[in-house]
Amino acid sequence: SVDVSASVFQNIVQTVGTSEESVSVGDIATVGYMWAKNLDATNYVRIGAATGSYAIKLKPGEVFLGRWAANTIYAIADTAACNVEFILFSD
Repeated sequence: SVDVSASVFQNIVQTVGTSEESVSVGDIATVGYMWAKNLDATNYVRIGAATGSYAIKLKPGEVFLGRWAANTIYAIADTAACNVEFILFSD
């Protein structure tokens, strides 16, 4: 089980383009956990906590779930725009 201090979460599908963009965290003050799924059938996306630095690569259909260490999320698609589903949980 995971203990979080708030019940706030954000569930969105964001179209991530080939230029770096920030992911909307909504009303979450401190991101605790992030679940992300690349909904594209062909291209991969990269996700990171700082601009220009991507620790996560999601190939088509892949999922990431883990604790997030920043209040910012940046994403960039490889060849063409990809829809990515994000579920963000407050810490």
